[in-house]
Amino acid sequence: MKREHGRLDVLVDNAAKLDAPAQTGGFWEKPLETVDLITVGLRSHYVASFHAAPLLIANGRGLIVNTGHYGSVSYHQNPVYGAQKAGSDKMAADMAKELRPHGVAAVSLWLGGVDTERARAHLATLTPERRPTARRESPRFTGRVISALYATENLVDYSGRALIGAELGAHLGVTDIDGTVPPSLRYALGGPPELHASLR
Repeated sequence: MKREHGRLDVLVDNAAKLDAPAQTGGFWEKPLETVDLITVGLRSHYVASFHAAPLLIANGRGLIVNTGHYGSVSYHQNPVYGAQKAGSDKMAADMAKELRPHGVAAVSLWLGGVDTERARAHLATLTPERRPTARRESPRFTGRVISALYATENLVDYSGRALIGAELGAHLGVTDIDGTVPPSLRYALGGPPELHASLR
C-alpha cells in the first residue's frame, strides 16, 4: 500500500471462509474445517491490522473497520460463526484502546443481510417458503457508511465500539443506492455489547 499509494487512510477487515449456510445438524456433525472461519477470519483481521497500523499512525488519523454481525449476540449458522463475530468486536475494542493516543479509530461494523452474488446464489437454492423476503443491503451501502464515518470530525468518539451499520447510516445521513435506509435488526436479533465503557 505504501509503495503504491504512499499512505493508507482506512482498512476494512472482511476476510472469511464460510461453509454453505444450508448445512444442518449440530456442530459435531459438520466438518472440523468449519473452524477455519476463526482461523481465516480473525487471524486475517489481526494480520492486516498489524501491517496497516503503522501507516495509519503515520497520518495521525485513520480507521480500522472489522465487519461484524448480529451473530455476535444471537445464534446464526453455527457456534464458530458467533465466536468469530464476537471475537471481531472485542479485537476492534482492544485495538481502539491502543490506537487512541495516535488518533486512529477501530470499530466493528455490523452488517445486515448483504445483497452479494454469493447470497443471491444461496437464496436461489431455497424453496420459496424458506426464502427470506426482507430487503438486503447493497455492498455499496456499507462503503458509504464507512466513508461517512471516516469523514466525521469526531471519529475517535466512535472508536472501540460495535456499531450497527443501518443505525450508523441513519445517524450520518447515509442511504443505500436506491435511496432507502436499511432497517436495524436490533430488536429482532440483539444489539452490540458495550466494550471498554471506561474509554467514553
